[in-house]
Amino acid sequence: MHEEIANNLTTFKGHIEEFEKGYRSLVNDFDALVQNMHQLNSMWVGDSHDALMQRFEEDRVTVQGMADYIRDILNDLKYADSEYVKCENEVANIIDSIRV
Repeated sequence: MHEEIANNLTTFKGHIEEFEKGYRSLVNDFDALVQNMHQLNSMWVGDSHDALMQRFEEDRVTVQGMADYIRDILNDLKYADSEYVKCENEVANIIDSIRV
């Protein structure tokens, strides 16, 4: 059975831009949260402080790992887009070079 995979490059690029916008928002919000937690860190001492800071650090590492993974996906999408564009340009050049 013949199957075709087609990609609308304009739509694909738009999806990548939306994905990147969401990623940037995540990074900015995460950075703000880390800054706020650093400020909170100096406001009190004690067992509850230590437990909260320990838990936050564990969660920070987890979220940072997820953000890094999302960044890697974004980079892969951008690479795929550039390869699709390159391929389409090469095909167009081949077609343009054919004399009929």
